[in-house]
Amino acid sequence: MQMRILSFVSLLALVLAASGPVAAQNVAPGKTLVLVPYAEPGNKDPHAAGVTASIASELPAQGITVVTAASMDHLDAVASAGALCKQDSATGLLIPEARYAQIPRTVGYHFQVRLDLVDCGGNVVWSTIQTSDYRTSLAQAMRAIDNGFHDVFQTAVTHLAEAPALAPAATFTAPPAAPITTGTPVYALVPMEQPGIADPTAPSMTQPIATTMTARNLAFKTLAPVDHLTAIASAANWCTADAATAIVVPSLFVDATAGMGALFGGGVKATATVQLDVLNCQGRILTHALGSADGTVKNMQQDLIDLIGKAAGPALDQVTATARS
Repeated sequence: MQMRILSFVSLLALVLAASGPVAAQNVAPGKTLVLVPYAEPGNKDPHAAGVTASIASELPAQGITVVTAASMDHLDAVASAGALCKQDSATGLLIPEARYAQIPRTVGYHFQVRLDLVDCGGNVVWSTIQTSDYRTSLAQAMRAIDNGFHDVFQTAVTHLAEAPALAPAATFTAPPAAPITTGTPVYALVPMEQPGIADPTAPSMTQPIATTMTARNLAFKTLAPVDHLTAIASAANWCTADAATAIVVPSLFVDATAGMGALFGGGVKATATVQLDVLNCQGRILTHALGSADGTVKNMQQDLIDLIGKAAGPALDQVTATARS
């Protein structure tokens, strides 16, 4: 849900060292879409605002009127799709996800972005995934990241011509209130990694959360990688398939400050914040559980994994408290 691993993880590594299927009908020009900002609350990525602005600037060229929403959790946006559509007389939402990383042994960056089109019923009806490489000079590195994001999202927006037509907002109705689940909860843990966003660090970032859940004797099963935004619509199927009573969707925020210590092998001071969005089997968001931990990261892999495990602890305490309430 912050690329549900944020680009700050890629930035930390720097310090320490295809489109979806074409549909027969298209999004009609002249329609209004709500653009959910790339930056979710708590996102400190200095490039995040530029990502949202770049997408908004490209949509009118596709004949689409865009209304940029306030920053919100992306799963909350999906859950509130009907209300957002009604509020802005829109036919759907656009939700961007992105990551970037330095190309090894170069002053250049690799970008991977996904743009999801969500209808007013909260269903992800179309996605496009685009990648690009952008090379630059050391002096222009920060500007290059903004420019690289602009270029790759510009391409992503042009693929909206392939998206299916959206049903009118009035055809969707709110789901019924979810029944209260009793007994010992069984969680379906959605992994950090998502299809099409090939972050090599993502699989290892799920591990410390799973390890902490095991240490707390929580019953859970880790799902196969999925688009996190499909969690609300897919919750019932996931619960049935894995005999689960709730869904846990994780996000990771890493705020890193190099300082002089990094230059002499002292590592990077970092704060890891783990957010666990908990859904019931009807796709209703029950809570956003947050946990944070501070530490020094010298080894990108193990030190960061340990830090995530520490941050997951207090977040899971909130999850279990919700289950008891």
